[in-house]
Order: sequence, then C-alpha cells, then structure tokens
Amino acid sequence: TRATEEILHEICKEFGINFMDDKNLIIGLTLHLQLMHERIKTKNTIKDISIQNLKFNYPIIFEIAVFTCKKFYAAFGF
Repeated sequence: TRATEEILHEICKEFGINFMDDKNLIIGLTLHLQLMHERIKTKNTIKDISIQNLKFNYPIIFEIAVFTCKKFYAAFGF
C-alpha cells in the first residue's frame, strides 16, 4: 500500500537501509500494518512477550520497529 511504501521510504532516509526491493517484506509489513490498524480501531491489544528479547538482541531492528510505529500512528491519526 501507499502507507507501507511511505514508511519504507522514511526508514531508508532515517536509517540508510533500503527495503523497497524486498517484495516479501513489503507484503508482510502491509499485512501487519493492516492488522495493527484494525486492532487499534477496535481497541484490541495483544501482549508481545518477545519485545524485550527483540530490544536487547536486535537493537537496530527494534529501533526501526519503534520508528515505524510512530510513522504509522502519525499517518493514521492515532
């Protein structure tokens, strides 16, 4: 979707990592963002116990995820 492409473009600008050619990532991220949008609209949250693991073992991926969430919230007015 356009939102996914915009977020990936922002990630490239912020972190210098270009994911735009990774079609599998684009499909997966688009699906994830659509599901996240629905959960936010319905106030249905899920507890992710692996966040601390991700944060400490993959700090760059964690920072990209936080950045992506902020962009997603800004794009959809949450």
